[in-house]
Amino acid sequence: MHGYGKTEFTLAEQQRSHLYSLHLALVMHVECYYRNYDTDGIFNFSREFIRNMMSWLLDN
Repeated sequence: MHGYGKTEFTLAEQQRSHLYSLHLALVMHVECYYRNYDTDGIFNFSREFIRNMMSWLLDN
């Protein structure tokens, strides 16, 4: 943000950023099934990430 001369995002920019983050979290979650990771760390992280992004989006 600093490089673009911004100090804060508008609500629309915040929403867009959270939607991009939600997309990333969904991709991470789906990857767990076809990559067959040895641990469930990424699965749990992505699930919590999805929960946080959805919660923020629903509240705003």
